[in-house]
Amino acid sequence: MSGDEKAWKRMISYAKQDTRLLPVLWERMRPYAKRNLTLNTGRMEACPVCGEVGRMQRRGTRKTNTMVYAQYQCQECKGWSRSRMAEKQDRPVYVG
Repeated sequence: MSGDEKAWKRMISYAKQDTRLLPVLWERMRPYAKRNLTLNTGRMEACPVCGEVGRMQRRGTRKTNTMVYAQYQCQECKGWSRSRMAEKQDRPVYVG
């Protein structure tokens, strides 16, 4: 494309089309996304699946081989997730 005006115009047109289609494509693909890049603090403020804020509801715990985590369900997309930080335990947990 160096110095080729026709190639630059074609690339700009292509990029504009991409930016118009991206939100439409995201809405179609979002149900299939396993994780969204949302900021999660220790509290589940935003759903990591759909990104909805303030619709997370705590639903018990999820155990791994060594830790126990709070489990949450999004009331918007019904997706499940767990907290990033483990809950404090009185004794080690081993699920085997």
